[in-house]
Amino acid sequence: MRKHVLAGCGALVAASVVLVGVEWLGNPARHWQPATVELPVPNAFDDYVRAGELASENFDINKPEDNPWLNAAPRQRILAENVEALKVLRAGFAHAYAEPRRSDPDAPQPYYTKFRKLARVLSYEATEHAANGHYAAAIDTQLDAARLGLDAPRRAGVMGLLVAIAVRAIGRSEKTVQPRIDHLTAAEARAAATRLAGLLAGQQSMAQSFLDEGDIEVARRAKMARGSNRFQLARSLADTLDTREALPLIVLGTGPWMAEYRRYMAAAGAWSKLPWNAAPPPRPSRWYAFEEGKHSFVQSVTFKRLLADAQDEMFVAALALQAWRAEHGRYPETLDALVPDILEAAPADPFAGAPLKYRRDGETYVLYSVGPDGRDDGGEPAAIQDKDTGKWRYNALSLESRGDIVWVTSQRLFNVDRP
Repeated sequence: MRKHVLAGCGALVAASVVLVGVEWLGNPARHWQPATVELPVPNAFDDYVRAGELASENFDINKPEDNPWLNAAPRQRILAENVEALKVLRAGFAHAYAEPRRSDPDAPQPYYTKFRKLARVLSYEATEHAANGHYAAAIDTQLDAARLGLDAPRRAGVMGLLVAIAVRAIGRSEKTVQPRIDHLTAAEARAAATRLAGLLAGQQSMAQSFLDEGDIEVARRAKMARGSNRFQLARSLADTLDTREALPLIVLGTGPWMAEYRRYMAAAGAWSKLPWNAAPPPRPSRWYAFEEGKHSFVQSVTFKRLLADAQDEMFVAALALQAWRAEHGRYPETLDALVPDILEAAPADPFAGAPLKYRRDGETYVLYSVGPDGRDDGGEPAAIQDKDTGKWRYNALSLESRGDIVWVTSQRLFNVDRP
């Protein structure tokens, strides 16, 4: 009998040791350390942040006369206030860029708002250059905004990527860019096309952005787990966690709970390398089922990145087409005519894995991407049908759009009407 009692006590002690050991190993607060990543020195990030701190754009958006895009006086005032900010920003272009690891993964990044402000100031400067007939300078300023937007996602995760896409859109300003391109000489258009094509070729991959997001989320989860055991953490998150996620957190500990998001983002990165629509986006494991909104954001974020790439590839094409027209008096028959004299390769459609679609149309041309539906609609602008009225409206910004993403030279943009 005594033997059995001793054996039972021994087994209980052993089980307790195992449980304590598992809890010790499973709690990242005791052993987790972020990977060390070497940052460039000097780092353009420091210049961009300082430029953002210096930037100002004070005006009353409710007063049309104070709109700096429409009126010279407020625009010139804002530009005079931002001479030093733009000087610091452009000094950063001489350096490589990488966002440092966040000291607090839960804290909002204040410089993201300032990056958007810098993009708007650059847009005002481009508008001022164009108003004075300095079209090459206007385009060069827009490409400065593209540089800021293409740098900003580096090591920044998904939030940094979305901010960077907004910066690119502010700088590109499709409605105003083509009239400026039309005034460029062949040499000016060549130089701008070469610069933008180089920026696009050197941008961080979507896959790396997802890996960065995984690292940021693991750091956030490690912070949450610090000072708590698995039971306390599961209880504190009871209102937000799916039951299927709370259960493995309790059973397996915080280590697997942390690691699952990193694994999921790695799968998302691998998926982003596939041709668009080649396969559905990855799903978390059945034990760590995220809410539908968290799952669908992988596809949504990838779409937004591809859309920005498609629009900037069309920007490159428009610049190269202007160089050809300035030299030959007309637009070429195909985009292949631009290669290799003006561009190293025909601008690509990221939704198709092939060159953009193009055709001459009288004195102008139609240039487009096939868009998220992957179907060539001959340059029919992407549109969404209003559920209430049944009318179609141009919308290239939604995954639900049907049609092509067309460049501003297409006359069909002004007459979207589907049967």
